[in-house]
Amino acid sequence: MKTTKTAPHIPVDASATLEQDMRQEYDFDFSTAVRGKYAKALKSEGSNMVLLEPELAKAFPDSAAVNAALRSVLFRKTIR
Repeated sequence: MKTTKTAPHIPVDASATLEQDMRQEYDFDFSTAVRGKYAKALKSEGSNMVLLEPELAKAFPDSAAVNAALRSVLFRKTIR
């Protein structure tokens, strides 16, 4: 089994460079990257992600709060 040497945690600040910020185990070969790898599937299948306006995002601390609010709206709609 191959073992890797981990770099000590380096705090991120404005002057940190990419080399200082990335650990050794994150050595990614960008020459093998594929642009738009999932774009076709996203266009055909769609996405369940939505973007909230900033003032709405402040009102909901997490996705559970958003889901609870949406469920209450749907519940009220079905009662009427």
